[in-house]
Amino acid sequence: MKKLKYIIPVLLIIGAIIYFNNRDDFELKKVKNTKENIVFAVPFAPVSYPIIKMIEDGTFDNDTLKSELILWKTPDQLRALVASKQADVFAVPSNVAATLYNKNIDVKLLNISIWRAMWLVSRSDDKKTLADFKGEEITMPFRGDMPHIVFMELAKKQGLDPEKDFKLNYVPSPMDAAKKMIMRRTDNALLIDPAVSMVIEKSKSGLSSVVAPDIYRSVDLQDEWGRLFNTENEIPIAGIMAGSDILKNPKLLKAFNTAYKKATEWCMEHPEETAKMVVKHIPQLNENAVTDAMKNVLLKSIDANEVRPKLEAFYKVLHKSKPELIGGKLPDDVFYFGNKKQTKATLKSSSVPGYMGFVLTNISDFNINEEQQKELLALKDNFKPKAMPINQKIVALAKTIKQKSLNRSDAKELEKLSKEFGILRIELDEIKTTCRDAVANVLTKEQWEALVEKYNKANPYEMGDPLGRMSPVPNYMIDVFHVDNLKLSKEQINQLANWSKDRHSNAVMAHSKIANLEKLIRQLSLEKKPKDEIVQKLKEMEKIRHKITVTKTVCRDFMKNDVLNKDQWDLLTKFITNKL
Repeated sequence: MKKLKYIIPVLLIIGAIIYFNNRDDFELKKVKNTKENIVFAVPFAPVSYPIIKMIEDGTFDNDTLKSELILWKTPDQLRALVASKQADVFAVPSNVAATLYNKNIDVKLLNISIWRAMWLVSRSDDKKTLADFKGEEITMPFRGDMPHIVFMELAKKQGLDPEKDFKLNYVPSPMDAAKKMIMRRTDNALLIDPAVSMVIEKSKSGLSSVVAPDIYRSVDLQDEWGRLFNTENEIPIAGIMAGSDILKNPKLLKAFNTAYKKATEWCMEHPEETAKMVVKHIPQLNENAVTDAMKNVLLKSIDANEVRPKLEAFYKVLHKSKPELIGGKLPDDVFYFGNKKQTKATLKSSSVPGYMGFVLTNISDFNINEEQQKELLALKDNFKPKAMPINQKIVALAKTIKQKSLNRSDAKELEKLSKEFGILRIELDEIKTTCRDAVANVLTKEQWEALVEKYNKANPYEMGDPLGRMSPVPNYMIDVFHVDNLKLSKEQINQLANWSKDRHSNAVMAHSKIANLEKLIRQLSLEKKPKDEIVQKLKEMEKIRHKITVTKTVCRDFMKNDVLNKDQWDLLTKFITNKL
């Protein structure tokens, strides 16, 4: 950091500006994300420090793999990094992880590790609860994200209006809020450690104390949460999330989780050593502040699957208040790394396995020689241009059907699109079956048997949630009972029950038939049965799927025209749109 000589007291303000600007202007490090790098995207907060410890120790460094670090400054920068796949592993606020997942971005939560880090700081030492700040200005970072959303829930829980009972002054980041505290442009701010410790240290150090004296840790938001929600004085604030590319290596992620947990324990037990280590990688921080922060935060890593009950309790509070804070719904099983269910139960583009991708991804497991590898790559170059456009059409058409259904398009138009959807799916599966035969011709009998065995182990067939994957048309009859504040009358509930009673057994039978056909088609494909036999079953399945689409459309029209009022219909379609 550039050294300054304070000549006159007025320059103290300039010094404060420079002090925090140098810490604030993080440039996102442009690291090429390759197979040779494992790239971590982290903020300046303590959730990142175990990763820095692992980098210091060279935990994942070897002859072919190196660790790299990217700093993100705001949640929006984080989201951009995830979308651009510029990193593999991300330190994230817990609600951001859920939102990304619910927007169908291929991520998984590995753990939650930060449980105490948020404080209201003030120049007054007599403020002990949130209510004590009523009527006062509070400088607030990350509007709509952590910690702002926690503040909002705490205020509402004690009968306060967060927008009316406080004068909230929004700033882009905790460092911006810290800067305002140092410059005496605000008396109160919501901060995350180590920004809390940096402000307090700066207010007490040297000549700066003339400008910014007496800053206190006033309200521990975690204590407030425990008091108001009658739970532990902890909040699942942030943790570690894996991006799509590294999800292909679950063994590496499992090893990461184990190493990260050990590193968190080391950081908590060695605050001074942690501080020295951190400032080497994040020079925008300073040792004393990081040391103090480590003595005030609670850093403990709990694996995603284990922490799920606590995390869902937190998510439910946010969802009840504002569903979009977690992407509209609770994340399903697949969100939690380590859960046996590894893929979403969504409508699939195809029922036939993707042989080419599976073989090339696991090529080292099948003893494939160099000549075979060349043949497989040539086949990939041949089949990919044929399959990809059809797959893209299927995905786009599924979205179109969903949207047109929600917009109450004519039933005949939806039937036409449904038939087109089925034709495309069959066409894609025919291409994949031809590809299967080509791959089988390259492999030996032993290699093919090894492929089938590994595929079945890696992708155990699960019926999952058939109601969510049988048709692109939304499940109005199911979703109507999951919408908050819909306020269905007893008469409306009876109408819906009577309508579905006569159709329920037929629906269950249709869903069961499709699930069984999917399983059979996969089995026939793996057994290398003739393409004509597979296509016959595909046509049978798509015929049933089309009938389900027609029935769902009839259900939609009945619900809209005969049961729900306009406000209820709007709430239902909004709920479905957010879910989709």
